Amino acid sequence: MEELTNKYSIFERVTGIFIAVFILLTAGWMYFYNRYYVIGFLEEGQLFRTDSYYFQNYMAQPGGLTRYIGTFLTQFFHWHWVGALLFAAIVAKIFYLQYRIYRRHGDAGVYAFLFFAPAILLALAAMDNLSFRMWHIVGLIITLLLFWIYQALNQKYRDKQPQWILATAIVALFILTFFIAGGNSLIFLLLVVIEECFNPKPSFARMAGLLVTAALLPYFAWQYVYISPLTTAFFSLTPFSEFLFGQNKLYTIAWVSIPVLYLAGRFSAQQFKGVRLKKAGLWIVFSFVLVFAPCIWGMKTVSVPESELIMQMAYEVEQGNWNKVIAIGKTHQGNNAVPISFFTNIALSEKGVLADSLFYYRQTGTYGLFIAWKTHYTTSLYIGEQYYRLGIIQEAEHCAFEAMVTSPTEYGSKAVRRLVETSILLRDTLRFERYIRMMEHSPIYHSWAKQQRAVMRQCLSDSTFVPAGMPQPIRMGDISVDHGAPPTTFRTALKNLPDNHKIFEYLIEFYMLHQDLIGFKHLMDVYYPAMHYDRMPASMEQAMMIYAAATKDNAIVEDYKISQATIDLFQQYNADLQAKMPLTAAMFKKKYGHSYFYYYLNVSPMRLDEIYNKLSVY
Repeated sequence: MEELTNKYSIFERVTGIFIAVFILLTAGWMYFYNRYYVIGFLEEGQLFRTDSYYFQNYMAQPGGLTRYIGTFLTQFFHWHWVGALLFAAIVAKIFYLQYRIYRRHGDAGVYAFLFFAPAILLALAAMDNLSFRMWHIVGLIITLLLFWIYQALNQKYRDKQPQWILATAIVALFILTFFIAGGNSLIFLLLVVIEECFNPKPSFARMAGLLVTAALLPYFAWQYVYISPLTTAFFSLTPFSEFLFGQNKLYTIAWVSIPVLYLAGRFSAQQFKGVRLKKAGLWIVFSFVLVFAPCIWGMKTVSVPESELIMQMAYEVEQGNWNKVIAIGKTHQGNNAVPISFFTNIALSEKGVLADSLFYYRQTGTYGLFIAWKTHYTTSLYIGEQYYRLGIIQEAEHCAFEAMVTSPTEYGSKAVRRLVETSILLRDTLRFERYIRMMEHSPIYHSWAKQQRAVMRQCLSDSTFVPAGMPQPIRMGDISVDHGAPPTTFRTALKNLPDNHKIFEYLIEFYMLHQDLIGFKHLMDVYYPAMHYDRMPASMEQAMMIYAAATKDNAIVEDYKISQATIDLFQQYNADLQAKMPLTAAMFKKKYGHSYFYYYLNVSPMRLDEIYNKLSVY
């Protein structure tokens, strides 16, 4: 029989392998399944800066230093693979510290699988809820590290005189934990109480002094140090703060499990000293299963593939990778079809094939062209992306500003980057200086900001210059954008720009998706002649054929020079509709699903309430 209390037992060495496998698994899952939805979202929703105002703003909040460190680490998520590895390593640090803390008292290697639970739960919490931030993990790491220091002091000085030195050290460590990690000092308090209760000679005076400090310190900090509500002073960075309460159950369980597991560990160490196992190999395999089976099952359960897909499309649109966007839109079959259609249609418009290819991709109605306005960080960015690509830069700037100020935590890097770009295109030097200085104080974006200064100088020296990768700005004056009625905005734009193909196609396709052929025909009569198409786009021809058949106005076919291919397709469509042995629904969709004929008679546009109920990212 092998005694496992030996420092160099096989379990101690195997634990290192467990940590390595956990890091690789978590990093791999983050990179391949949450690269955009978690890693990218966390990075673009904040902008770490080195200016003193930024630091002071954080330090005015309870746990400000932990928040600052968390945002410092999150900036490296700019490189997705670095972010995935960094995230996994930091989460694994939670396990390592718990392991080291428990190792002072028991057979840590044997029960290592228990202490993986908080690390697994924290990884899942980040994948499951976008309110999670890196500072939640950092706060726990700092708390466990300071408790580990307390353990060392307690073991060294608990039997030495005078006792007030140790009592003072414990209170000082609690104060340090509170001012660095905010409400996570409650975990420090619980761990100290557990430690004292298991000491052979517990010091009730020390515990009483610590409890009094824990009760009074947040109150006085709220009164004289921080600018925050009283509850934030007590519970900042914990699941019980007003910003997180009830939002992330996995984080709550992970947070609570740390003192609970330490209590269970101390109890088991006291009851089962000198653990001996006959078959250590079987116990290792059993431990491996207990760690990684819940980990893999949990990751599969909390992953949201469609949200990852939507975030990927948003990223590819920002980068101008239109073929990738279209490829995703072609294969998508899930519920969250509106943003998929929205980004696909932007890519089709940028490639100049929107009116020809619209119905080769899944269309959900008018909201696939114009996302309904909703005061939300991601929605503002999505809407702004459309206006930016269409060249309506003033409104793109407005949307980026809305996204910046509604960002979940602070000014986001994505929104500020777009504000820099819009100020360049508008030649607005005042706004440019305001935003570029923020980017210049960002270590990650400093070189990018330097490049944008050079671009701005070139734009100011040449009024016709359009930087590479940016759209041609449309001069629209003081146009008022009505987010509740995009057609109104686009009609106004067409009055100023009667030959703009992109805006015309968006507006005409809106009426087609709304199945309003009367409005469609009116727009065609007013604006189509100024477009000077070499040939009428396919979707417009098909809509015009339906209108001609419905009104029995055959002259329309001649007036608009409808192609013979469209006439033949329409006749075949009608023949199949009236056939004595009609095609099955699947066969009919396969044959005509890419046409407006099929959409007009067989597709019901999604209602707004349906969209909000189905969307996980909107």
